[in-house]
Amino acid sequence: MDDLKQAVELQGKRRTEEARALYEKVLRQRPDEPVALHYLGIIYTDMGDYARGIKLLERALQLKPEVSHYHHNFAGVLVHVGAMARAAQEFEKAIELQPDYAEAYQGLTEVTKAEPG
Repeated sequence: MDDLKQAVELQGKRRTEEARALYEKVLRQRPDEPVALHYLGIIYTDMGDYARGIKLLERALQLKPEVSHYHHNFAGVLVHVGAMARAAQEFEKAIELQPDYAEAYQGLTEVTKAEPG
């Protein structure tokens, strides 16, 4: 099994530190690997390192803007840092890319209800 697939599997099993180390190894070899960038960004934001996580997530989106769940997950991070308007845009993009994305509709509804005014 290659390192990227193993990292995704480890992350799914909540073996976050092992997954993080493998994603970082993958990125040393292939700095523009969007899957590694995306999931490593999720790990860092889950650890509370929002600046690093957001940077990684944004890079994954630059490389693969057509991936709906990248937009959805990025929107979720933006909600945590209070960037509701931008989160709404990302939820909307996820829905545009995947019109049946129920979680994105839910997120968009929650964000628009949370916005002042």
